Amino acid sequence: MAAVEAAARLALAEAKITAQDLRAISAGLAGANWPEEIVALEIELRALFPAEDIRVYNDCLIAMRGGTAKPRCAVLCAGTGLNVAVRFGDTAPFVYNNYIEDLDQGARGLGARALRAIFLSEIGALPPTKLTQIALSLFGLGEVDKLLLAYQHQQLSKPIHELSPLLFQAASQSDPMALNIIREFGLSISRYPIAAIQKHGVQNADLDIVLSGGLFKAKGTSLVENIASEIHRVAPNVKIVEAAFEPVVGAMLLVLDSKYHGEIPIAVMQNCRASAEKLNLLRVQSEK
Repeated sequence: MAAVEAAARLALAEAKITAQDLRAISAGLAGANWPEEIVALEIELRALFPAEDIRVYNDCLIAMRGGTAKPRCAVLCAGTGLNVAVRFGDTAPFVYNNYIEDLDQGARGLGARALRAIFLSEIGALPPTKLTQIALSLFGLGEVDKLLLAYQHQQLSKPIHELSPLLFQAASQSDPMALNIIREFGLSISRYPIAAIQKHGVQNADLDIVLSGGLFKAKGTSLVENIASEIHRVAPNVKIVEAAFEPVVGAMLLVLDSKYHGEIPIAVMQNCRASAEKLNLLRVQSEK
């Protein structure tokens, strides 16, 4: 909460307003996973700021709103970790949170998948790969045995998510192992919205599936295409949407949805977009 307060105070100073000017707070917070956590975070925000209307959302939900206003939608938010949420009409959104498996955890999961492939390659269970030398160089080690021991003892010199951009780089150079890891990752994380679509029987519905988070900014890879093809195999009418806005803008849009009952005036949206562009919060420049 100290970090939240510091960021909010900085934003207030840049906007040249005070906390007393706030009418509403819309907060997409990491750790807002369970109802009791959301209540606790709302209490902490009320202790910091005098706004009457304070709402806390899981940060995955503001990422979703940064990509679509449709009532039936889902989001894959892949950054250092992964979170997924689905919403079907008037039902409350379901956020996967702790249901996400370790190997699907965004850049961390990709790093773990890359290391797994390197170890299997070392013993001959998988073909040789450029990823071996890439990882040894990144972690400053001379051989795979030392890499394996450091990984098992949690003594790597850098976080494993730092291997992720190098994995995409190797894929762009057509390394078969890197390409296969990205393909398997895309298929694996597609399971979450697919499971929800099948569970609710909406395979033929018009749905938006929003892609947000840093991993989807990596261009020249097949990640988005793999996700789209896997989901369309089950739900052909789904639209894969790259979020137009960074998640923090989605938090503001949720407030505006409430104020205008879901019909935000064009002039207000134009002002929102202009502000987002000024603050470098647009993810898709051509999105209107």
